[in-house]
Amino acid sequence: MDTARAAGVVVGIDLGTTFSAVARMDERGHVEVIPNSEGAMLTPSVVFFDDDDNVLVGREAVKALTVEPGRGAECFKRDMGFPAYRELVDGRERRPESLSAIVLAKLKQDTEAAIGPISGAVITVPAFFDDTRRKATEDAGRIAGLNVLKVINEPTAAALWYGFEEPERLRPGEVSLVYDLGGGTFDVTLMRGLGNSEFETLVTDGNVMLGGRDWDERLLAYVAGEFEKTTGLDPTSDRAARQELLQRVEECKRTLSKLTTAKVAVSCGDQRLWVPVTRECFEGLTADLLARTKATVELLVEEAGLGWRDIARVILVGGSSHMPMVQKMLERLSGRAPEARGQIELAVARGAAVYAAALMGLVGVSDDTRRRVPTDFHETNSHSLGVEIDGEDGRPRNSVIIPRNTPIPCQETQEFRTASRSGPDSRIPIVILEGEAADPEACVRVGTCEVSGLPSGLPSGSVVRVTFAYSGDGRITVEAEVPAVSRRVRAEIARSAALTESRLQQETSAVSDLVIL
Repeated sequence: MDTARAAGVVVGIDLGTTFSAVARMDERGHVEVIPNSEGAMLTPSVVFFDDDDNVLVGREAVKALTVEPGRGAECFKRDMGFPAYRELVDGRERRPESLSAIVLAKLKQDTEAAIGPISGAVITVPAFFDDTRRKATEDAGRIAGLNVLKVINEPTAAALWYGFEEPERLRPGEVSLVYDLGGGTFDVTLMRGLGNSEFETLVTDGNVMLGGRDWDERLLAYVAGEFEKTTGLDPTSDRAARQELLQRVEECKRTLSKLTTAKVAVSCGDQRLWVPVTRECFEGLTADLLARTKATVELLVEEAGLGWRDIARVILVGGSSHMPMVQKMLERLSGRAPEARGQIELAVARGAAVYAAALMGLVGVSDDTRRRVPTDFHETNSHSLGVEIDGEDGRPRNSVIIPRNTPIPCQETQEFRTASRSGPDSRIPIVILEGEAADPEACVRVGTCEVSGLPSGLPSGSVVRVTFAYSGDGRITVEAEVPAVSRRVRAEIARSAALTESRLQQETSAVSDLVIL
């Protein structure tokens, strides 16, 4: 433990769509979740800008949104990778990175008040996040003043936690399916145990726009419709009233995970009404959402070339996996009850803390000799990496270089040829894409890689070899060389939606000036 103590406290952070959490491994080798200043393990990922230039984060921000929804923001993780949050916040356009950074700054502030300065953090992302969203998450950490050690996938973090806490879950050769349904995103991953608490990811898939919030919206529409049938009034016509009702239906959803019936109090004008909801009704309203996750699970198992008899266990992750409909569906598919031990909404933060400890050199056994800190795991890329080329019909198309679900880190080299004799300012532009579709418009445009610094006088048709790589955390890098002259040349990615370094510094300064409560 001396290595970590000398370097300072390192933590794992689950930056969630609806809730976030921080954990660390203590001096005894135990993993603990750090409560926020209100004493809660989970902090709502919600921000609100008040009249005194303060920013509320968490429960108080949730309450404030029901009064003045235009002054706050929520679910901005879904907008990661886009240049702006979908709505104006307090009259201003704001970037998702900066809103996420405010949440991270609150977590950092509360954690440091409890355990001292943080020297580094591992932040988790959905496995299905592309390079643009991963870069935005790293930027959010930097804006918050964190030293981001690594960005890792949420299912990977959960598996790290389970492998550390219960090594028998990752027996050598056994395959586990991790079903991760959070508040705003969905991932499903197949992992094979390698022994010594280590594992490899076989395949992963998901949807960054599907999560518990979609179940909430369905229930909201139903409850509002029932109220309108009786009273003739729409309780969602006012934005603040809609926000308050959304909180009530979220509570109803949680109740229905424990009981078979619940009621939602709805009001509009001078009308008040209790709207009853049964679990059966709720499951019917959201059957298609569940079916989307089911289809993803089935396709993933098929893509891995496995049958359900080959899968030893199904592990639940994410708060929305508490819903009985999820557990019943997975049991029907797999033939076995899914495992949901402990507080599954905290597994990701705990796993991130385990990995942060491993990065700091805490690789020995803890004081409980059953448990080891995993030192290695093997991921796959969640999206194909390609470049835009001209097809035979003259239309641009996506030429895949590294297919999805390739073990990472990995790299592939592609040859390009100069169109004309090179001069002092010669360069080769390459449009980099993530996605499986042949049409570039259906893929994510990561940005343009510009190969420059070519030797002057290089003949037309000269070969330039460009090596594209996925790092172990799913980030893209590019290198280039000219074989004819044995020379490496510059290859830099200008990411389409990413913050420039100067803008990053501006956002960092702006967040550091805020009073965060």
